[in-house]
Amino acid sequence: MNLPNQLELIVRAAGQLALTHFNDVKRVAVTKKSPRDLVTETDLAVELFLKDELHKLCPDYGFWGEESGQSANQHARWVVDPIDGTHSFAKGQYFWAISVALQIDDEIELGAVYAPALNDYYCAQKRSWRV
Repeated sequence: MNLPNQLELIVRAAGQLALTHFNDVKRVAVTKKSPRDLVTETDLAVELFLKDELHKLCPDYGFWGEESGQSANQHARWVVDPIDGTHSFAKGQYFWAISVALQIDDEIELGAVYAPALNDYYCAQKRSWRV
């Protein structure tokens, strides 16, 4: 299994899901977690999608999502911000991304950031990187 390639497929698919919401952003429900912290229905949908897909890819790894918190195994876990830049997203601006990292024993082993509205994808693996 080529984990970086598999991760790219999953993150790009999450980006397509986010773009369907973004293309009709005026209809996206927005709530406040705190006075300065927004969450949209897109955050929740993308995080759930990533949680499910990453679990299929690596069933023994835990998950820590910005919206849903932590799940099982926290020694090897996916760390996810489903819409990094929620304020920009909610305003219809292009400067938001999906961020996913694989953390094993407190070390980041693999990370990906995808800005679907700009079609920019970046991935880094410990001792390696690619665009």
